Amino acid sequence: MQKMMPSTRRTFLGLLGASSIGGLTGCSRFVETSPPPVTIEVGGQFENQHPVELEVLPETVESGLSENILYRGTFDVGPSGPEEAFTEIEDAFESQRATIRVSLMGVGVVEEYTFLPDCPRDATYDEVLYVTFHSPFTVAFLQNRCQ
Repeated sequence: MQKMMPSTRRTFLGLLGASSIGGLTGCSRFVETSPPPVTIEVGGQFENQHPVELEVLPETVESGLSENILYRGTFDVGPSGPEEAFTEIEDAFESQRATIRVSLMGVGVVEEYTFLPDCPRDATYDEVLYVTFHSPFTVAFLQNRCQ
């Protein structure tokens, strides 16, 4: 009696098909979405206007290299008033761990804050960072929290 061996061609094609389908189903798991953008709102609650500079630097920044700056802007902050006293910067930078540096023009850096991403990559809403001046030398930072 002769023993039947499975066809090597049939076995090879079966394995090839199974691995192709398995590879395709696993591919969707590796599709990266870009980080959500961060909106920054800058404002102040004091009587005179003051020019301030806001810089966003990545965590890995080497000092003195301007090409590493994620965002830089200059604003006149104050006087106190309704919400119009706030400047909104939409999509200022992609959400990532970063150092937020606030400088008062003519004085230098008055405050730094470490931004820690909190929203998932597939979020349908922006992360928001609020930078509020209570005086020219007193800055409060607040960021929204995602659930």
